[in-house]
Amino acid sequence: MNILTIVSIALSSLSILIYVICYIISESRVTSMSITLLCLYYLGRLFCTLITFPGSFKKLYYKFTQLNLSEYFVSRTLQQLTLIINSMNCNKYAQYAIENALNFLNIQYRTLTEMKSKSDQQIKYIALLKLLNDELIQISKNESLDKLSNEKKQRMTTYCKQLQIFLEHYAYQMSQKSIIQKFFEPEFLCTLQQRRIEILIQNNNIERLNLKTMSQDTLDCLFIKNNENGPTVLFCNPNAGYYEYMFFDCDWFKFYNQMKYNVILWNYRSFGESTGRISIQNCIDDGRFIAEYFKNKYNIKTLGTHGQSLGGMVASEIAYQLKLSFLIVDRSFSSLGQVAATMFSSSIIRFIYNCLVSWDHPNYISYYNYLGPKLIIQDPKDEILPYESQLQTAVVRCHFSDQTLNYSYKHSYFNQESTQYLNYFYSQIIPQKHIIQMCISLQYIINLAIKINQAEDKSETKNNQKYIELQNNDDELDAAKPILQQIYSLFSLIHYCGNSLLDVMHRKANPEKVALFFGSCFAFDQQDENEFEKCFRNFEVNCTQFLEHSNYYIHWNQIRTHIKIIRDICRMISEKFQKIKSNNDYSLEMTGYTNDSDLSKKNMLGELISVSCGHNNNISKEDVFLVQKFFIKNKLK
Repeated sequence: MNILTIVSIALSSLSILIYVICYIISESRVTSMSITLLCLYYLGRLFCTLITFPGSFKKLYYKFTQLNLSEYFVSRTLQQLTLIINSMNCNKYAQYAIENALNFLNIQYRTLTEMKSKSDQQIKYIALLKLLNDELIQISKNESLDKLSNEKKQRMTTYCKQLQIFLEHYAYQMSQKSIIQKFFEPEFLCTLQQRRIEILIQNNNIERLNLKTMSQDTLDCLFIKNNENGPTVLFCNPNAGYYEYMFFDCDWFKFYNQMKYNVILWNYRSFGESTGRISIQNCIDDGRFIAEYFKNKYNIKTLGTHGQSLGGMVASEIAYQLKLSFLIVDRSFSSLGQVAATMFSSSIIRFIYNCLVSWDHPNYISYYNYLGPKLIIQDPKDEILPYESQLQTAVVRCHFSDQTLNYSYKHSYFNQESTQYLNYFYSQIIPQKHIIQMCISLQYIINLAIKINQAEDKSETKNNQKYIELQNNDDELDAAKPILQQIYSLFSLIHYCGNSLLDVMHRKANPEKVALFFGSCFAFDQQDENEFEKCFRNFEVNCTQFLEHSNYYIHWNQIRTHIKIIRDICRMISEKFQKIKSNNDYSLEMTGYTNDSDLSKKNMLGELISVSCGHNNNISKEDVFLVQKFFIKNKLK
């Protein structure tokens, strides 16, 4: 049972209890119902806060996170202890591995010792660590561990075994407790305080600041100085991120260290040691306050923002409002409400969200209007953010259907971004009936792949068959197996910035995905002139060859028909976009730009890098290299 399930049950139970009490004590049912609705409203706000800012629930979400990290940290410590014990008995282990293990334990001792408040478990653990640490101090730095006397080896082995027994006993006790019981256990390893101290004692180039806002709230910040008066980036955390954990888990700080960039880290209000009440506007105001403070105090000439997930919203606003030097938006969304609407396939969810909280901020408008060097990093198959709610697709809507000047509450409450863009696509590019026909054909191929690879169970496969019900027999499936890879390779030729057509569909084709995909092909095609035209010509040639060579498959008439439909509709869409492009009509007149402002219009899109690491993982070295090229290209060194 995860934390959200527990909270949902708790909120439901509490609301029922409140209703029963009000029903009993009130003189009228009207009063009881009014009180109940009011309570449900505040409970709904509480739930929205938990979903949007889980990290702000220190006693709940943080405890849940810390328990998981503590278990991992205990396991890792036991591995290091086992390595040391075994190395004392034989010399088959590398010297550096043993030294790293001993250093790992030494850092634990130093950080735990400097903590102001300690639990009983931590005090006992520190006492055992001290014995080993005292022994390490007596060893000369130049003395090789494999040349230690047998007496010293014996003592170190004894101390390590004592630590091992202590941690194994702790791990066993925790394994016998339920999740509720664990919540009431005192903190042990990998706490925020411990990680914060560990950062400071291991890095001489880091300064910690507690900044007071106008409302007298405190913002806990770290300033990583990699280059005196050099370029600096303000990093904005995801909605569940604490800088104490991000520092160790996020590779972006290693990247900026290699680039000799200074980095500003901070926790949102009510996260970690930061105080105050959390909200989207507070995050934006605080980020702007921090950016201005550091820029003025340290005389920073080049200052930009980098935001991950929800932090992308904050980073976009700060960069736009302060006209900063650059903007990196990493796996972020168009708006919180649109994420909710897309995830649940219902605009009603977005309407309810807006009624409860006013956090459905149009992130894409600030990004779009920011004219400095900017980069979107996005995974089209992000497991958290559906393709239709990602920032990359939001800027495409802005690019073609005028959603910056005429944004209103209707967009938030009634999910008008999607409706407005689809209306543009159906009226200006291709009729709706053709797109639905294309979705049927795409879904046929997708479902065929699902059946062949047995990647989905029967019930989920049935849910995916929105546009067509497959009727393939075993012979057809057997015939499809050797050629299916060719089909996927064929459709991978239609792509933009590494996003292929079938990857974007990701198990389920729908009209909005198709419309956004082709809009993206031509919007981001401006980064590499005529790239999509080359891709599409290549696709047509290969598609024709494929259809000619697949004539000898007896059962392939239906599949061939669907491939032809996709090819022909793709051609219609491509020709229409080419016409718009040749006329320089990227809705420039609609958005108030003239033909002389083409460069500004192009800059509004920024650059795009597609990744395949999911929402929370670190991106690959190859993708990091592309980000580095962005900095070099824009002379941000």
